[in-house]
Amino acid sequence: MSVSPGAKVQTPAAGLRVRQTFGESLPGGTVLEIVAADRRLDLLISSPGKAAFTAPYYESSTTLYRPGSLDDSVLDTVTFPRGIQPYSSVRELFDNVCTICCECLSLPMNDAALLTIWIFSTWVAEAMISPPVLCVNGTTLSQAGNFFRLMQGLCRRALWTAELTRNLPFIIRPTLLVSDLNLTDRDLAFWRSANFSGAVAAGPYGRISRLGGCKVVILAPGQSPSMWGEAAIRLVLPPAAVPELNDAVLDEIKTDFQGKLLAYRIDWLHNRNNFAGACESPANRGLAHCLFACIPGENEIAQMIKPQLEARAQEIRDERSRDPLRVIVESVWMPSHEVAAMSPTEVARRVNGILRSRGIADEYNAWEIGRRLNHLGLKTRSNGKGKVLKFNDETRGRIHKLAREFELALPPVPGCSHCAESK
Repeated sequence: MSVSPGAKVQTPAAGLRVRQTFGESLPGGTVLEIVAADRRLDLLISSPGKAAFTAPYYESSTTLYRPGSLDDSVLDTVTFPRGIQPYSSVRELFDNVCTICCECLSLPMNDAALLTIWIFSTWVAEAMISPPVLCVNGTTLSQAGNFFRLMQGLCRRALWTAELTRNLPFIIRPTLLVSDLNLTDRDLAFWRSANFSGAVAAGPYGRISRLGGCKVVILAPGQSPSMWGEAAIRLVLPPAAVPELNDAVLDEIKTDFQGKLLAYRIDWLHNRNNFAGACESPANRGLAHCLFACIPGENEIAQMIKPQLEARAQEIRDERSRDPLRVIVESVWMPSHEVAAMSPTEVARRVNGILRSRGIADEYNAWEIGRRLNHLGLKTRSNGKGKVLKFNDETRGRIHKLAREFELALPPVPGCSHCAESK
């Protein structure tokens, strides 16, 4: 793929709809991307089978596409490639990025490979319904600064922010490098729900914003990546001291990699149907499938990061096993086949026993369990002496449905029509 910086285009025809764009794929396969040109932005236009070229606008049969307008502060902060550069293969580009991550962060090769595949995912976020959040542990302030600076050189449109807010320029679909440690549980719930393709939120002046996208966040000691969702990835930075990534080195990294990674992105968009998951029987199929959609057929890379994916999958299974809602379903499974009803007190006793066996010291009382039963759609009713959960056919059906939704491996009971249906 080559670029013709001085390519000429005709004067735009009158009557066309004018559309500002920050990059998109058009019907027919043409890809528009934003590239830097001194103190302005140009379009990079790439069509299948044709040489790419840059121009101040692109004209289709109905629409005139122009680069979107950005404040100077955004242009000064966010790196846009100056064009595309050739690369020999996805594997060689992957290996080169991986080497930079090893050298600049003192990462072992497996961790560097995991970070590299996440970096590639920032360039093709369209591959994922919910782009995985990279959660970083074990950082001093200097480590975090060095790490974020490297991500500015390698990720797509990286934006380092001290505050995660809707007012950031999401219109450019940035990769957010978040050093905000003051997010509340409510904040986290909002950003998890917003991190899906197609999800929107209200913006200023009656506009709507798409807030989903790739993020790096810093975890405080003791925090789990699952606070950002089960698709979040954990990366632990080693305590080894690394040299500070100065401006000259960072500029060199940007020059070496931004154009090649943009070329990779355009190739991926032109051939996205061929970029399928390459990991057979992954430990965490959803996350692995998302990541390996970025690099086709690279089974050696799959093996390199398999231990991290397996560890993350085990962490998710452990967290699920301690989820009180799932444990409630476990605790009422066999009784729902054997007795007519249970009191919230008895359910609480069973739940607390299961949690203790899994290392959780917290205990729930009957009122707390009753509230959670109602949340699960398992309504308690008075029997004249107190509240009970009656195991009629409707309730048993609901318990079996919850077991399937929670992916619980519970023993089927012979003679139960709901167990037979689930099987």
